[in-house]
Amino acid sequence: MMRLKNIYLFFVFLNYVVYTQNIGCVKSLIFTSKKINDVDHDSTEVKTIYLHTKKISITYVNGSKKTSYPVDSVWGYKTKDCEAFRLYKHEFYKIEQQNDLILYSRIVWRGNFSENFFYFSYTFDSEIFPVDRKTIIEQFKKNVCMLKHIGELEWSESVRDWDKANSTIRFMVWYKECH
Repeated sequence: MMRLKNIYLFFVFLNYVVYTQNIGCVKSLIFTSKKINDVDHDSTEVKTIYLHTKKISITYVNGSKKTSYPVDSVWGYKTKDCEAFRLYKHEFYKIEQQNDLILYSRIVWRGNFSENFFYFSYTFDSEIFPVDRKTIIEQFKKNVCMLKHIGELEWSESVRDWDKANSTIRFMVWYKECH
C-alpha cells in the first residue's frame, strides 16, 4: 500500500513539473481579449507564470523582476510561438481556432496518462463549454440542423472526432454548416 502511495505521489509531482515547464516559455501576458491577435514585440518577455489562488506571479526572462497580478485582471498569455491561452475559472485553455465559435483545447492529466479535451465559447469573453453531446444538445436545442447531426451519430462516434478534410473536429464542421 505504501509503495502505491509513493508511486502516486511521484506521478503527481511529475505532472506538476511537466505542467510548469509547459507554461514556462511564455512570451507575454494578455490583459484583454482585444489584444488576442496582437504581436507585441515591445513587451518584456516573460519566463515563467505561476497560477496561485488569487494571483498570478510572473518572472521575466532577464530574471531581474518578479511581478504579481490579481487573477481576474489577466485574460491569458501568449507563447513565443504566438499560441494564445485563455484563463477561465482558474484553468488555461489553448485557443485552437478563431471562427464564428472559439475552439479551445486543454490537456487533462489522470495519473501518468493525458487526454486532450475540446471546449468552445461564442466570444473570447463568454462562458466556455465542453464539446460533448449533452452540451451541444443543450446549447443548440433550437437548431434543427445541429440536432439532426447529433441524432445521426453512432454510439461509438464522438462530436470531437477529427475531420481531416476540414482540419478540425466534427462539431466545428457542423456549426459552420448549420450557421
